[in-house]
Amino acid sequence: MKLLIALAATLVCVFGQNTYPPVDGCSMCQYLLNQALGHLKNGYSKDDLLQELYSDCQTLQKVYGPDNVAQCMAGAKQYLDMIYTDLQGGKSVMQTCIDVGDCDGSKAKGVFKY
Repeated sequence: MKLLIALAATLVCVFGQNTYPPVDGCSMCQYLLNQALGHLKNGYSKDDLLQELYSDCQTLQKVYGPDNVAQCMAGAKQYLDMIYTDLQGGKSVMQTCIDVGDCDGSKAKGVFKY
């Protein structure tokens, strides 16, 4: 009986934990900025854009977990002015991600690096 209880407790510990895949900062930045680009094309103001980006970050919860969502939201807030200005000015998503520091053409780094 003790063995059965120990086995059940072990299975709960092993399978009950949520593990999330690693997140590539460059890919995450491109995802978020592509979302931003779509929102801007729909005429969103800067304040509305931030709320939409927060919502976009929240959609990643089940796949990437709460820590990555929090970092996504922090990055959106920290770089909102740059995101808004760059994308409104016609700068590409990739160039903006390079400016933020998450992409350098060959590897991910920076605020969206989880």
